[in-house]
Amino acid sequence: MLPGSAEELVEREERFSRYYVNLYKYVSMKTKLTLSVRKEIIRKAKSKAKSKGISVSELFEQSIKEEKETFNPQKYTLRKLLRDLEKQKPVQPKTSLSDKDEVHKHWKKKYA
Repeated sequence: MLPGSAEELVEREERFSRYYVNLYKYVSMKTKLTLSVRKEIIRKAKSKAKSKGISVSELFEQSIKEEKETFNPQKYTLRKLLRDLEKQKPVQPKTSLSDKDEVHKHWKKKYA
């Protein structure tokens, strides 16, 4: 390999990025987090993390970062709307007639 060649520069860049990533893992502050999750989700998370060669914590961190990058305001607004609707009291009908009877009553009034 020639000094200053493209291959050497690429190799240096790869070594530096590996060093930086490893350094970041140990220098950045980490805080413990306890979650209550169904056993089936835990199994899936462990399996997925193992297949990627990372810890479950790193898998969780990556998924949160990806979600933040793909934040969809419309989706958030719809979820908020659904939560608000679930909190509302059910609407009580104004009459005791069934839907079918209401339709017949309307038709009689309209076409009489």
